[in-house]
Amino acid sequence: ARLSRLKDDFLDNVTHELLTPIATLKLALATLREDKNLVKPNKYLDMSEQQAQRIAEVVDHVLHVSFVDEEQAGIRMENSNPKEILHEVLKYYESNPDTTIKVSSGNGISLVTDPGHLQNVFHNLIGNAIKYGPDHPTLHIQFEDLPETINISFTDNGPGIPSKERES
Repeated sequence: ARLSRLKDDFLDNVTHELLTPIATLKLALATLREDKNLVKPNKYLDMSEQQAQRIAEVVDHVLHVSFVDEEQAGIRMENSNPKEILHEVLKYYESNPDTTIKVSSGNGISLVTDPGHLQNVFHNLIGNAIKYGPDHPTLHIQFEDLPETINISFTDNGPGIPSKERES
């Protein structure tokens, strides 16, 4: 009972301490977007709005997972198109002119997955390629629909993981 109460108190604090500033940030960005005398729309405003939305989604996901029972573990399986999920993620990176992302194939592919988790995987892979890659990263994402499996491959022009840091 005490552990449950501590968890509830923690979630109440997280809800207040994270969601309130996120809502304020999103409102401030929306105000900047609407007031043409303050700031002209630019890639940094676009990027800020996109990242504020992403933070809100991540916090919402963490809170959602915290309230489900252990058997569900926050997984929401549904029939999804991974290429459509990827295109939603790519909107976050459109404002980065130094990055080239090419997507091959993937039309009509459908799989049963948790779209939120798959979206996080795509964000992590693309974000890491940009963060750890060269000044002008190039990514190639390819979908391959095979019998009983779907391959999604990410290839970039980065240096890769040093061999001493790879798992054996």
